[in-house]
Amino acid sequence: MKEQEQNWAKQGRRELESAKKALAAEDHYLVAYLSHQAVEKLLKALILHIHLEPPPHTHSLLRLGSLVKVPSEHEGRLRELTPHYMLSRYPDASGEPPYELYTRAKAETILKDAVEVIAWIEKQLRQ
Repeated sequence: MKEQEQNWAKQGRRELESAKKALAAEDHYLVAYLSHQAVEKLLKALILHIHLEPPPHTHSLLRLGSLVKVPSEHEGRLRELTPHYMLSRYPDASGEPPYELYTRAKAETILKDAVEVIAWIEKQLRQ
């Protein structure tokens, strides 16, 4: 694994761990943001792994997923995770403070989706 690929993967893994800690701390909006970021960074590591070129500058998990041919079972998860990049951070994205939008149940679902996509990505990175 090349250095840039390793750096993307390491940061993505750290953000997944931080999302788990945020769930324990009841920071549900932060779980959403960090889950998105973890998947994004690990997808970018996989793009480097497969294509040997820098990933595009985008936060669209669907676009990144299409570049690595993510299986259809994970497409729906990427579709669900993508909006949290904005919704979990900016009050003007939804008209509400992000911390008021997220419940524990919603955060758990988001984190579960991220974990499942990341498990697939990690398997691809080992090949």
